[in-house]
Amino acid sequence: GGKSLVISPPDGVGLLCSYETLTLCPAGDQRQECVDGVECSQNPFTLTMPWQLAAGHYSLAVSSNMPPESPRANYFNIVVADEAGETVDARFQIPGAPILGTDIPLDVASQPTLSWSSSDAGTSSIIRMGVDFQSPVDNVKALFFQFPKERGGPQVVSDIEVTTDVRALNRDFPLTMTQWFDDSVPTALKIFVDDPLARTELPAGLYEFTFRTTQPAQEPAANLWFLTLCRTATCALPTEEEGVAHHRPPEGDEVHVSFALPGFQLGTDASSVSRLAGASEVTTIAPGASTMSPSQFMNTKAGGFAGGFVLFLLLSLTEF
Repeated sequence: GGKSLVISPPDGVGLLCSYETLTLCPAGDQRQECVDGVECSQNPFTLTMPWQLAAGHYSLAVSSNMPPESPRANYFNIVVADEAGETVDARFQIPGAPILGTDIPLDVASQPTLSWSSSDAGTSSIIRMGVDFQSPVDNVKALFFQFPKERGGPQVVSDIEVTTDVRALNRDFPLTMTQWFDDSVPTALKIFVDDPLARTELPAGLYEFTFRTTQPAQEPAANLWFLTLCRTATCALPTEEEGVAHHRPPEGDEVHVSFALPGFQLGTDASSVSRLAGASEVTTIAPGASTMSPSQFMNTKAGGFAGGFVLFLLLSLTEF
């Protein structure tokens, strides 16, 4: 069976052995505690497990550097090797997402936050989520929060029944005077900035919001939350396409940048807080015919500083 993962990114994309970010967890209905003892080496980037890889879903987060523009050959290769280094399975030429520019410096919008009141399956939970602006940010018309979901599978859904189920914790946030949020999508929440037709500036500060959700009976395989800073009040989720197995945040010209935050495990201590620096525009890659079907959730904003980005991979392995 497989004992290690060898990941070859496109030219210009650097994967880093940063144990502060590096996490490997069984995902979905077979997820337990995240794995300790994973060894990391570079050139090539290799993760060696303390156990044999079994069939199932795995989620992986790795620190990375991103180039200023998309590589000409924008492909990832992933190899599963045994203890002797022999290839057990592989998937080549996994398309990478295009690298986009943003007019919000990534060291300005940083430290997205996520905490929760309950993580028990099937219960209502108050989610606390936000972002810290180190300096004023201009031309943000909405904040879009997206909950973990798996198409045709488990998902976190809104449990907002009255207006007071959504709260802005920083009074400096310029909320609209009328309908200041939109919860029409069961797996998302959009907060509007005052006067969406004007070029509104958000002062520096930590902006957090609380809202009610219902936890699923089991975790989605792609257990990620997204926080998107929108250029327009009309930013929306992309249309689900045939073959796209997992969720994506809003995309395109309406979006400044999106942050991806790892979701919490069912039954996790409610005092836990997830903080993950680095912005992330996300693309999912449809599984192919290989027994290893990776979906990537990768940062696609132009880079230039070390370790400021996180690459997420969801691996689906069958028996070797």
